[in-house]
Amino acid sequence: MSLVKFSALSLLVLVAGCGTKDIAPRGVDKPDDQTDDTGVEVDTSSPDDTSSPDDTSSPDDTSSPGDTADTADVPEIDLDGDGVSVERGDCDDTDASRFPGNSEACNGVDNDCDGEMDGPNPIDGTLWYADLDRDSWGDETARLVSCTMPESHSRFPGDCEDSNAAVYPGAIEICDGADNDCDSVVDGG
Repeated sequence: MSLVKFSALSLLVLVAGCGTKDIAPRGVDKPDDQTDDTGVEVDTSSPDDTSSPDDTSSPDDTSSPGDTADTADVPEIDLDGDGVSVERGDCDDTDASRFPGNSEACNGVDNDCDGEMDGPNPIDGTLWYADLDRDSWGDETARLVSCTMPESHSRFPGDCEDSNAAVYPGAIEICDGADNDCDSVVDGG
């Protein structure tokens, strides 16, 4: 009789240790997911668990498959057709005469998108010469193209000594050891 008790007790321990989910009907393979005794799938996830067993994304991952963080695939838009988009520096994508690299013109507009209106060096500007001594004659080597006359500049080149207002082309030559009239002859004429 003790053998029967031992066998029954052993069978009871074996069944209790295995649990009901590990028992499958004879001839039926146990599925990978968890099922009850009737073979119906049982949801064992916690209420806060929103991921599926095959989901490898983190809960904060809001990207969809195929999304990329790289915006290089996003086409740039050039509304005015000047060949330059806002992303590439166009300062006014509604005006085809305004884009980086364009020639500046005297028109009250920043044509080359450098932040400066009508300059520097507009294509239709005037050539000016620095006139530091303000004798109305400028230094031919100090040139500037501008739409309007800059301060301390002249339209007339040829001042051979721009630090002395008494020296300029056409001035009266005097005997002072200098070329007063800028004719390349000292005290001559």
